[in-house]
Amino acid sequence: MSTFDLPAFGSGSHVDLKDLREELNKELDKPNGQGSVVLAAVSGMGGVGKTEAAKSLIYSVEGKYELRAWFHGDSPLELLTSYRKWLVASQVVSSLEEANKLSDERIVGMTNEQLSRLDSFLIVIDNADKPDQVKKLLPRVVNRGQGRKHVVITSRSKEWRV
Repeated sequence: MSTFDLPAFGSGSHVDLKDLREELNKELDKPNGQGSVVLAAVSGMGGVGKTEAAKSLIYSVEGKYELRAWFHGDSPLELLTSYRKWLVASQVVSSLEEANKLSDERIVGMTNEQLSRLDSFLIVIDNADKPDQVKKLLPRVVNRGQGRKHVVITSRSKEWRV
């Protein structure tokens, strides 16, 4: 079991997270029939608890996924930077300097390749407010086994239709 870049999570939230976390779990547990990654999006105005709910979820499933990772989706550049850092942390690429020399397309391909090798993962892409720019960078792996391959997106944009 491994983790990547999980943010600190405390009990100081002013939002009741249990209902939202349970709703996310239900979305992720729905069979998609396509054998691909299951995506769930939480969208709404700032301050309603999207990020806190995602934090609550990712900490509540410790031991249930081979990988739990937190990627920053504020922009395509931020998401690609998270992928690069994860590839370095996973020892796929030897350094961030080396990763920065690779094309964005190669980074996405390598990320998908590594995720395909895992039996299960839960990835949160936080603050993905530009769906048209970020969708092409989302993990696209085929779930060949019975493993759980899940991506949760938090966003202020109501345009997320996953």
